[in-house]
Amino acid sequence: MALNHHRYILRQLTDMYVAFERHPFFRTGSIYPGELIGAFADRLTYESNNPGQIRMLGPYISLREHLDYTIAFYLRLIESSDWAVDDPVSSYLLYHLLLDLYPRLVGSALLDGDNFYLRRQDDKGDHILVNDQLDIVGIIDWECSKVVAKPFAFSAALLLLPNKVFDGVNRLCQVEEDFADIFDSLGRPDMALCIRHGRVPHRIVFILDSADRIDYCKPHLKGLYQSLGEETWSWESWRTDALQRYRTDPGLQHLLGEKVVI
Repeated sequence: MALNHHRYILRQLTDMYVAFERHPFFRTGSIYPGELIGAFADRLTYESNNPGQIRMLGPYISLREHLDYTIAFYLRLIESSDWAVDDPVSSYLLYHLLLDLYPRLVGSALLDGDNFYLRRQDDKGDHILVNDQLDIVGIIDWECSKVVAKPFAFSAALLLLPNKVFDGVNRLCQVEEDFADIFDSLGRPDMALCIRHGRVPHRIVFILDSADRIDYCKPHLKGLYQSLGEETWSWESWRTDALQRYRTDPGLQHLLGEKVVI
């Protein structure tokens, strides 16, 4: 794509982000916007307590509450063998670690803020309709959307991420830098900051949604630790330390009683 076309698309994406930012929600998770609209279920955050009965998780009043309850939900699923059955111990450790780690990665003001925004989670680009002049004329497939806190709502869309993100590299690519620069030029340094600091929200979401896929999560966990200055992180050392750290956790003890850990 020519450079002028590239910037034209980015400029339209900034307009979309700013439009979404003008319409905050005041709850996150599975929300109930009003009597005329049905409940909005946060994908993968509902559970069946009894056969035929479903209780949606949420709504929540803060990102902290949302993360605490969602991670606890996944831990329960793993303990009951309803999730991450290939390597439940490693997945359990991943979620437990994320529960302890996220307060170090996300500031308390953001964790306890009360504004949330619409974000289409699987935003790889195939949901954006353009005409021959590269004008964005529509956005489809909103069933993949969530209502999330600002850093998660306005980090760079997946379609802008470089492949190296999935190798654990935290450095922004030029497209992301250009995207942030456009927000700065519009007098929106807050939105530019969401792009420039977007790698941590990206990695939290990747692990939160996919901790049953251990190999997929390893580089994202590495990236989170590197964002905290731990450049020499390794999966093997981390897993050994995590087993020791959480050895008294009843859920982990239950899993270790059913599966031999090598």
